[in-house]
Amino acid sequence: MPGVPPTVRHERHLSAAGESFWPGDNFDPQSPDVIPALIRKCLEARASGDREIVLWGEGTPREFLYVTDATRGILLAAQEYDGPAR
Repeated sequence: MPGVPPTVRHERHLSAAGESFWPGDNFDPQSPDVIPALIRKCLEARASGDREIVLWGEGTPREFLYVTDATRGILLAAQEYDGPAR
């Protein structure tokens, strides 16, 4: 860290899962979750021979994380945690 003597120890642990998805997500065509809706759009485009799909949204980037990856990250953070920064 610029300007901080190397003898000062800094520990940072951040856990932010974003929007997680998993096999049990809602695939109902009338009210699907985001990832299942994108999967459905891709499958339907492929089946009909379309080379493009139209995505919707407000233009705000979103992050998605598979639930198993989120679990591994949280467990790793918990294992590595050695208390608050000193």
